[in-house]
Amino acid sequence: MQDKLSSFSSYLTSGLLALTGAFSIQDWAAVIGVVMVFVTYFTNRSIKLKLLDEVRKQRISEELCEKLNQ
Repeated sequence: MQDKLSSFSSYLTSGLLALTGAFSIQDWAAVIGVVMVFVTYFTNRSIKLKLLDEVRKQRISEELCEKLNQ
């Protein structure tokens, strides 16, 4: 059992180091940038949906709801 765990951790560490060595700083910046775009999009979408639900619960006029939706 100990040999399997040791072998797995060795291969995992080796693979991660090979992966990090394959990318330059510019490549990492691009990957992180793309990930942050998706995180920001889904965060903003979630906040917007919560805001619209709150507006609907409070029965605010439809004009205000449409302005917030834009």
